[in-house]
Amino acid sequence: MIHDNEFYDEIVHPIEGTMMACIWRVVQNHANALDVLQEALEAIWRKRKTVAKHPKPEALILRICRDKAIDSLRRSTRRTKHELSYDLHEENRANTVLRMRNCALSCVICPLHRCVLLEEGSQGVGRTSYDSL
Repeated sequence: MIHDNEFYDEIVHPIEGTMMACIWRVVQNHANALDVLQEALEAIWRKRKTVAKHPKPEALILRICRDKAIDSLRRSTRRTKHELSYDLHEENRANTVLRMRNCALSCVICPLHRCVLLEEGSQGVGRTSYDSL
């Protein structure tokens, strides 16, 4: 049985370069690769007893790294799709507002005076009471 302080030095440290290469192949981004490496090291540390007992601990560690990298890639893809759909939604809403502003005739309901204010562009045309509508 390997003690906690020996676990990193004997099992993880010798293959850190290979771990980073495995992660880099999936995420293809230096900053993301460093983040994924930290996530993988955390998962490896939580599972250190299982990893230490495994017949091929290096293979299990690389599998954990690969899985974390794929999870990160899926999250970023999902986030990108969500942001893209949000941007499209915002763009559609902005276009609707522009169409409403550019409309030749718009009306504003004024409950205080019980009338409808009719506007054309930025110049007011007049008031019409509720009863005449």
